[in-house]
Amino acid sequence: MKKNKITFSMVLVAALTLAFAMSAHGQQALRITSIEARSHYSAAFPLRYCNVLLYDRDGVDKTKIRAVIQELRKSGLFKSLRWQLIRNKPQSDYKLILYPKYKVDFEKIVIVDVIVSDFEPIDKAKFVKQLSLNGLSIGKSLWAETPFGEIARSVRKALDDTLQRRPFIDEIQVPWISVRVTTKGRVSLTVHGPEYSPELTIFGPW
Repeated sequence: MKKNKITFSMVLVAALTLAFAMSAHGQQALRITSIEARSHYSAAFPLRYCNVLLYDRDGVDKTKIRAVIQELRKSGLFKSLRWQLIRNKPQSDYKLILYPKYKVDFEKIVIVDVIVSDFEPIDKAKFVKQLSLNGLSIGKSLWAETPFGEIARSVRKALDDTLQRRPFIDEIQVPWISVRVTTKGRVSLTVHGPEYSPELTIFGPW
């Protein structure tokens, strides 16, 4: 019976193949099982993004982490947004720690507009009224008092009441919201419809 011999050249080819495969896919995949933020103010907004896009998902690497951080920086809210990966030993999973520093005092940030994207035509005046009825009055400094998750749920309820379509809640439980600073301390929120894919927008095709 002929025995298979493993030669140095075979090992070298296997190692090069593995290295090429890792290079082709960017970097080694990481499993992030914990995400936290260290800040003097609420970090619900960056935590929401990172939890949806990075937490306990396949195919996450440092390239994708940087893409999410870059998207958060585009909001214009942060003076700096650093991040750190810590390996959980003896497991091979990781903790992601965010260090957000805001450009202005968080309590002074005012929501001045809410834009609805990728939905059927909507009555903006009625929508703004429903927002107010659901606890989100444009022009008031509610950002510091209202967690980002609560803002998302208020927006969802206002959309549902405005569109008068109960199935909307089933289509998208919590809408994806993009944030952009318009002027210092003033932000605009864009609410995306159920067909919007933050993964495709931020990462491109996986």
